[in-house]
Amino acid sequence: MAGWLNSLKDTALGATVRQFLGSKLDGYGKIEQLKIDTKNHLIEVEVRLEGENTPVQVILRGYEIVEKDGVTHISAPTGAFTASRIWLGKLLNAQLAGRSFVIPEKYAKYARGLVG
Repeated sequence: MAGWLNSLKDTALGATVRQFLGSKLDGYGKIEQLKIDTKNHLIEVEVRLEGENTPVQVILRGYEIVEKDGVTHISAPTGAFTASRIWLGKLLNAQLAGRSFVIPEKYAKYARGLVG
């Protein structure tokens, strides 16, 4: 896929991912920036958490989108998360890496687009 077309796809998917993550962060913080690179399976997000003066950056490398029995899942390999706060990267890896999560159907068709 041409570079510009892939970039356009990533930008469109970013809007959907921003909406999904934004709803999960409601009351805790606000997404300031979000970048998706479907070719390299990379998601970078910058969040300004409530009560914090500076935003926190979180990077997810190597995510996988899998469909099983008509249900779409996202997973991250062990050690897939890094963050601008060391403790947060460790927490995300401990709680989320190596696990699979169901993506709600209303977002699933967009999530399938995260596959490069």
